[in-house]
Amino acid sequence: MNKCTGVSLTLSDGSARTLRARTETILCGGAVDTPRLMLHSGIGPRDQLKSLGMSCHVDLPGVGENLLDHPETIIMWELNKPVPANQTTMDSDAGIFLRREAANAAGQDGSVPDVMMHCYQIPFTLNTERLGYDRPKDAFCMTPNIPRPRSIGKLYLTSSDPAVKPALDFRYFTDPEGYDAATFVFGIKAARKIAQEQPFKSWLKREVAPGPSVQTDEDISEYARRAAHTVYHPAGTTKMGDVKNDKYAVVDSKLKVKNISSLRIADAGVFPAMVTINPMLTVLGIGERAAEMIAEEAGWSPQGFIVENTRVTPVRASSHGTQSQLCAHRAYSCDLIMKVDTMADITPYTISVSDSAIDDMKARLALAKFPDELDQAGWDLGSPLGDVQRLTTYWLEKYDWRIAEAELNKYPQYTTKIQVDGFDPLDIHFVYKKSTVENAIPLLFVHGWPGSYHEGLKIFEQLVQGDGTKDPAFDVVLISLPNYGWSEGVKKRGFAINQYAECCNKLMLKLGYG
Repeated sequence: MNKCTGVSLTLSDGSARTLRARTETILCGGAVDTPRLMLHSGIGPRDQLKSLGMSCHVDLPGVGENLLDHPETIIMWELNKPVPANQTTMDSDAGIFLRREAANAAGQDGSVPDVMMHCYQIPFTLNTERLGYDRPKDAFCMTPNIPRPRSIGKLYLTSSDPAVKPALDFRYFTDPEGYDAATFVFGIKAARKIAQEQPFKSWLKREVAPGPSVQTDEDISEYARRAAHTVYHPAGTTKMGDVKNDKYAVVDSKLKVKNISSLRIADAGVFPAMVTINPMLTVLGIGERAAEMIAEEAGWSPQGFIVENTRVTPVRASSHGTQSQLCAHRAYSCDLIMKVDTMADITPYTISVSDSAIDDMKARLALAKFPDELDQAGWDLGSPLGDVQRLTTYWLEKYDWRIAEAELNKYPQYTTKIQVDGFDPLDIHFVYKKSTVENAIPLLFVHGWPGSYHEGLKIFEQLVQGDGTKDPAFDVVLISLPNYGWSEGVKKRGFAINQYAECCNKLMLKLGYG
């Protein structure tokens, strides 16, 4: 049998990395990126890969098949008055759940809702405007959704270049019995009935879309399908099933990939059918169960590890901005384990301001000249002259930088190079301490503007210590953002909030959190 031994990465700077799994590799990229990664690794339908000039190492026809989603359409009204302020948290606080079919129509589904709608208190007009409908200022919308769709799509590659995104063909409304389209018709009709009830009725001025002229099932269906949109719930592209008898099953009941050892999938791609609810809770359940099964195979039980000296050590790696490929070739051996030391270029840092810099500051303060001030001037005109003069005298005659410097150097400080895309590498300063408490939570403290990492020092030790129960403990990172504190300044325009976020993310990844 083929064996997956790890992951090979090409980083954004062009350098290559190969990460060897000590025991196994778990894919959690989601129903789009997990099959994408597998296909680019030569794991998938042989004919599709060969048509793109790619090698097929493991022929798995089900990779990319069974693409599922929750389609949704919309019915919208104009309101006769605005919704009062502060009446809603996220503009879609209410939901409607209905049963369209008879109980157990799908086998053993009982009377579980098979139609749902969000209720929006804002104009939700992305698709309706495209169809020629106007955009009311004050609007109310319901969005009939198909919780258990029967149409099945497909994900596939259009290029052998890993940077090219895969194609997603959801094949909405292609189920032979027409169940999905009929559910939309039912949903629009039900929404209209609900809208005639109070308190909705007294708020509604007119139906904007599809409009009162759209009444027949055929016209409602055409509108609803044209106005349909995704709710971003892709699933099913590496489905679980009977891997011995179902050629499209990719993983078995233990989430292990067919015909490849040491490889599992734990994300929404393993759904054999779409869940009624939003997928998030089911995905979390899959992750929890995957962790249990992996630990059980290592000797764990609910009472603790039953194999002496057994320890599960998680290894995290990032391929942000990278091209990724599984090492799934027969030639690799599980004995070849490469340990990547991501902290190699992190060095201790000590603040040490030169005497000449301190002397220069004092000379500037001594030569400072102050302007006249209006009579009875207060803070409404800026910093009062007396306060500025008082601070100048304090910094010149009383403040001892060396004492402050010694206090700051009591904390564990480091610097490291961070490469932000489009900019030269920056020396980034940070304070960092790992808690000795088991299962401490990684915490990145980001100061404001104007501000400094110094703001976090007041609670630094309390956060690190905790007790692991009532008071949680943290692995604390206090970063000096680029252009602040002891971090290097940026010498090129365009360094904005996204770049600051990228810098923080890459620092945490370098520290092993990801």
